[in-house]
Order: sequence, then C-alpha cells, then structure tokens
Amino acid sequence: GGNNGDSCITDGGFTSDGKWVVTTGSDGTCRVWNPKKGTCRHVFREEGGKGYFAEGSLTCLDVSG
Repeated sequence: GGNNGDSCITDGGFTSDGKWVVTTGSDGTCRVWNPKKGTCRHVFREEGGKGYFAEGSLTCLDVSG
C-alpha cells in the first residue's frame, strides 16, 4: 500500500490550467495534487472490487480538458 513506502508513481501530468497534478501509482491509486503546496487533495483507490479502477497497479494517465 501507499502508506508504508512500497509504492511509486507510475505516471503523472498537469491539468490544462496548470492548477493540479494528477498521478497514478503502483498501489492502484490516482491522486490529485496541489503543486504549489505539495499536498494531496484527493485519492481515488480500488476498494474491494467496487472502486474506480481494476485491481492492481495503474501504469498510465491521460490528463485533458
């Protein structure tokens, strides 16, 4: 999991307005960051098969609009 240091960022990109950074991780999460503050605003994660993503690592990302 992402809380014990065994995950890594697999992809990332800025939103078109430059206000946010969105990353995907080997822990299966997608995170929205405030790049000016360096803080995570929101975490999307797989939870018991009913989450946003298929179980496993997210390896690519497309940020648009």
